Amino acid sequence: MKSAPMPTIARPATCEPEEQVVELERPGNGALYLWPPCVRVRRCGGCCTSKMLTCSPIATSLYNVTVLQVLYNPQKPDSFENQGTNVFSLEQHDRCSCKCKQNASSCSSRQRFREDECRCACINQEESARCIGPKRIWDTSDCTCKCRKILDCSTGSFFNPLKCRCETGRRSMTVSSSNSNRRFLISN
Repeated sequence: MKSAPMPTIARPATCEPEEQVVELERPGNGALYLWPPCVRVRRCGGCCTSKMLTCSPIATSLYNVTVLQVLYNPQKPDSFENQGTNVFSLEQHDRCSCKCKQNASSCSSRQRFREDECRCACINQEESARCIGPKRIWDTSDCTCKCRKILDCSTGSFFNPLKCRCETGRRSMTVSSSNSNRRFLISN
């Protein structure tokens, strides 16, 4: 019995410099045109093994391109006036590598960057461990314990964010965080 032939598998689009179209910035004068208006320059492209990574340059150089500048004259709509040339210095990517999309500057004051995981992680893990119950959820983006639902309370009631429910009357409660204890007077 013959086995089915193995299909040809596509070559992966690995992270590497490749020719990409770069549009040149026109001068402020709306009647002045560049030729060519865009050029191909080597820039990082391709995919990485994880959605948390992006193909980024690790070595760059300048690539100079000379273009023609022409002026459109409405008095002579069939011709353009030569205005000489212009040299553009464009960044060219010489080497590329897959790097984390996020970095330390992406993290808040309650987070630290974990390079091995390419993400910001909450530093207040003890608060996360205390965030339990069916009405509560830990929010990893701002590292706080939140109510799953914020309820609209009827007249004479208020929403208590510590208990995730509507309560009646006037109460004072202490909200504790890693930085300080704050006392709030909640009234209706």
